[in-house]
This record gives sequence, structure tokens and C-alpha cells, in this order.
Amino acid sequence: MSREVFEIKIYIGNAANIFKISAQTLRYYDKINLFKPRGIEDNGYRYYTFEQLDELDIILFLKKTGMSLDHIREYMEKRSAQNSIELLEEQNLKLTDQINELKIMQKTLNRKVEYIKKWVNVDRCKEIEVRNIPKRHVISIKNTSKLNFEEFMQESLLSAMDVIQINQNLFNNAIGVTVEKNDLMQSNYQRYNSMYIEIEKKSNDEQYVEILEGEYLCMYHSGPYENTPKTYSKMMSYIKANGFKVTGDAIEDSLIYSFFAKDEQDFLTEIQIPIKR
Repeated sequence: MSREVFEIKIYIGNAANIFKISAQTLRYYDKINLFKPRGIEDNGYRYYTFEQLDELDIILFLKKTGMSLDHIREYMEKRSAQNSIELLEEQNLKLTDQINELKIMQKTLNRKVEYIKKWVNVDRCKEIEVRNIPKRHVISIKNTSKLNFEEFMQESLLSAMDVIQINQNLFNNAIGVTVEKNDLMQSNYQRYNSMYIEIEKKSNDEQYVEILEGEYLCMYHSGPYENTPKTYSKMMSYIKANGFKVTGDAIEDSLIYSFFAKDEQDFLTEIQIPIKR
């Protein structure tokens, strides 16, 4: 290819069109000394040469991989064959990490879609039932300061996030609260003694607790949390009428809550009371 081809002028608008970016982006790259025009004509038009398009292509590619503009500028100023190998290998490792994170996010989203579909279509008017629930692993934050519900939940969430921060967030995990057995028996249904976040496996964290497998009296509560006492009352009447014995703390398993619905009327909670027949 002749030298004349490499010296063909490419004006800023044309360069922007070729690479599907804005002229403003190219002006910014000029301003920060990342990619400068070969020259400026008397009429003020900036132009590049055909030869420079390779440089711009490299810059835009590296930017897509997540590399900062400062890092790209440093590379462009010092690039060599050896530097290219080191840089591309480093960036490849970062991309591998990003791909793995995206796969985890995709898995989480797919799981949540199925989760929401399941509970959106559930029969909210389903009668009380006794069900065996397998052992659960949770991080449990106790309400030792006897805070009101709002204060307690804020403090609990902050504490829980410190524990589950590795590759997880609240969106990934089932959450709920518990009501101590003594409060349950005295009809103090909204005196929550702990908040929990379910995790996949056993943890060495000091706040880790196992919720044991067992028989639970279960009933859905549809709507705002402030109305849960009505549901508890029905369940406690059922327990008394059938001669069941309460064996532990009640659990409120939040199924559809503020993460998934804005209107509290759409909220769905399953109240689970451990029993012995």
C-alpha cells in the first residue's frame, strides 16, 4: 500500500461516523492527549490520517475491555510488542473475572425470575397447612437493643451486608424475621427478636444459625406487614383447636417484598410456626 494512502485525510466527522462514536468524544480524546488530530486546517477543521485509524481502533477496543483512559494513554505512549503481550494478558484475566461475575449475575437473575413467577401465581387464599421444612442456614442478627422495627431492620441490614458481601447481595438471598416463642404466646406478634438472611451453606461467622428441620404450621399473609397480627391470631387459634404445641420461635419468610413490589398490597409473607402434634 502506497504512502499516499496512509496520508489520506479523515476529517473528525467522518472518523466519528466510521467508528460509531461522537465528534465530541474525539475532541475529548484530543483534550486529554489520548488521540490527537494529525493537523488542523486553516478553516479550523481537525483531520486525522488513514494511518491513525489503527490507533483509534486500539483505543476504543481497550476501552470496551474496561481499561481506564489514563491507563490506555500510558500504554499508547509506551507501547511495544512486549508491552502489548503483558497488557493484553492482564486485560484478558480481568475479562475472565468479569465474565465469571456476569455468569453469576445471570444465574441469579434466572433464579429470581423463577422465584417471582412461583410466588406471583401462588394461591394466596390457601388454607393453613402443616408442612415439613428442611434445615436452613442463616445469618441471624438479634434485636438485643430492643429497637423499634424500622431502626432494627436498618441496623440488621448493615450488619448482614458485612457478612454476605462476597459475590452476594440482598437480592440473592431470602430474608425474614422471627418472633420469640414467649412473645408469640403472649400475642406480641410484632415484637421481632431477630432478622435473618438465608445463605447456601454453613458458615463460621459468629452470627450463623441453623434453623432446624421440622414440622411447621404455615399460612400466607398477603399485604402490609402491619396486618400480620390477624394472620397470627388465626394460626394460634388453629394450634389451640388442634391441640398442637408451639416448640420455638415463629418465622416470617418474606416472599414478595419491597425488592420486587412497590405496592404493599402485593407483598406476600409466609408465617411459619414450629409445632409438635
